[in-house]
Amino acid sequence: MKFQYNLDDATHDIKQASIAAFLSAAMSTLVIVVAIVTSAEGVFGPFADPINFIDVALVVACWVGLRFYSRTAAVTLVIYFILAKIFIMLENGRPSGLLFTMIWLYFYWKGIRGTFAYHRLRKEADSSYRSTPVSFYYFVIPVGGIVLSLIILGVSLFGLGILAESGTFVSPEVTAGDKLSKSDLQLLLDEGIIRPDETVLYFYSTGLTSISDDGNLLTDQRVVSYEENRGSIRGLRSEL
Repeated sequence: MKFQYNLDDATHDIKQASIAAFLSAAMSTLVIVVAIVTSAEGVFGPFADPINFIDVALVVACWVGLRFYSRTAAVTLVIYFILAKIFIMLENGRPSGLLFTMIWLYFYWKGIRGTFAYHRLRKEADSSYRSTPVSFYYFVIPVGGIVLSLIILGVSLFGLGILAESGTFVSPEVTAGDKLSKSDLQLLLDEGIIRPDETVLYFYSTGLTSISDDGNLLTDQRVVSYEENRGSIRGLRSEL
């Protein structure tokens, strides 16, 4: 006998997805608050940052959207959940919590199935049915755009941090000398920017992919500034 997916089934799937979203937001809030209050370190260290409440706000917004049968909320929840897990995996260097991830993804996917089926079935039963209220265009879209912009900004900053740590991009921050890569230190030596008997204490460069573009450094002997001009490093200045 062929299974008939009806309006009750769609509503049930949406309800389960919304419960999963609510539990996710509640648990995340608890972990963040405890991490901040206790100044947690180690595994829970990254959660001790108020910026994590942006994640909670997005999940809560999707939870509310699911309660109103929003297809946008259901799709956003799945995409964001997958991206968040990928970033966590990249940050930790290994996958973790796969069973938990699959369980939550299962319920979130039911939200997508349920919301799309709900509106399709309502439309089939009533041709005049309007799935998107007018308030959606005046409130949900602007708020969603702001939240999405914050997420994109956070993801971009996170990605730049990963690329800087991997050496693909130059770090935009002042770097301690012992944190410079061997290749960067060798470049400074080869170009005569520092002497073999010098120790770099702090370094800063506005270069994008290479420190050869320009740089400012403090050694145990002097302050040095340099910049690249027509393929060679010039304008070398130092103060004793």
